[in-house]
Amino acid sequence: MLSYLSKLSMREKLIVIMAFVIVFALSIHGLVIEPYQQNLVRVTKQINQAKSDLLWMQSEVQRLPVNIAAQKKVSFNGSLANLINQAVASQQLKTYLTQMTPIGDSEIRIRYSAIDFNQLIAFIATLKQRGLIIKDLRINSTSDIATVDSTVVFKKPA
Repeated sequence: MLSYLSKLSMREKLIVIMAFVIVFALSIHGLVIEPYQQNLVRVTKQINQAKSDLLWMQSEVQRLPVNIAAQKKVSFNGSLANLINQAVASQQLKTYLTQMTPIGDSEIRIRYSAIDFNQLIAFIATLKQRGLIIKDLRINSTSDIATVDSTVVFKKPA
């Protein structure tokens, strides 16, 4: 490359150097600056959307019903496992139940596999109405859009 440049006249050398500078500047702009600006705009839109979602959620909190189940003490006969079994049987969810593990006397872990999301929410709502507290809830999507895998830990009220 240097031997090629040494053969050129001063004017040709300046033209080659200017072309190199222009190509370098355009490459920096196209490979660094432009993608950075596009990502900045995308992230700014996401942040603004998240802020508006947060404001909406905060305004909607006022409309939520007061948690009456937590205020009144609910008692039930039998063990926590029996209550869960009754709820599972009444909602016909036994085929989705993969594990039910008591944790001491006051907690129980339930695992569902490929359960319909709406059925899971109805099941959780039923147990919340019975006075149980959700200590931990994990929901993972599956390959089917309507089903999820979940782990729920319920706790007896104190």
